[in-house]
Amino acid sequence: MKKSNYILLIIVISFLVYMFLEYQYFDNFYTTLKGNIKQPIISYIVVSLIVSTPIVLGTFQLKNNIPFIKNIGLQGNFITGLCFGLVASLPLLIGYSLYFPIDKNLYKNIIFLIISLFFYEIYYRGFFFQQLFKNTRLGFLPIILINISIIFIVHLLCYKWSGFTTYKDFLLIISLDIINILSLSFLEIALFSWLYIEWNFNFWIVFFAHFFISLPQRIFISPTEIIDGVYGLIFYAISITLMILITYFYKKKKKIPFKINKGTFWVQK
Repeated sequence: MKKSNYILLIIVISFLVYMFLEYQYFDNFYTTLKGNIKQPIISYIVVSLIVSTPIVLGTFQLKNNIPFIKNIGLQGNFITGLCFGLVASLPLLIGYSLYFPIDKNLYKNIIFLIISLFFYEIYYRGFFFQQLFKNTRLGFLPIILINISIIFIVHLLCYKWSGFTTYKDFLLIISLDIINILSLSFLEIALFSWLYIEWNFNFWIVFFAHFFISLPQRIFISPTEIIDGVYGLIFYAISITLMILITYFYKKKKKIPFKINKGTFWVQK
């Protein structure tokens, strides 16, 4: 078996098993452990490490003589990532602060957000995207589509099939649910994967971009989902546009070629 095919197989299987554990067992593991040790944050970290076992094993199976930390994508300039995420997300943070009150569980929500996104970005960007992009000939879009396909498969495997009164209700609800999940997942994965590669695989760029853009919904209270949806959509659109523009003009000013181009979009040449 070719090395690139071997890496593809290892990455896909590892990520698929990880996602299955995450979707199917994370909540139960966390609830049980938290009930026993009475430490929510420690319980969350421990369970996150447990479900990441397939990722860890998969990383060691790559056998590429690269340090483990770098292999899982934990690299890049911390300050650059912090500044990028904060500046690009300022319209979102300011917008929410003008319209919504602060949640009383502010600090707890922030801690859980940091932990969850830290692991999330390691798994999705550092492990899955980085390894496939660097070690196979797969282009940007095929990697994104493989990622979405795995989400689709795991979602079907873990879907709660009971509770439907009619066959039509079943088809309608599951179709809308899956379309919603896959469309949002595609946009999110495409955006953060693009940022990740264009900023030279800087983990902190995508971590802080994801953190600050997710922060408002964790620290502010919206009176209704409709109001949150209308204002939130506008603020999110502005911040996402800023992320793209900052990246574009930074690379143009520094005369750094874009890594996602005709030669890397479908199949890497």
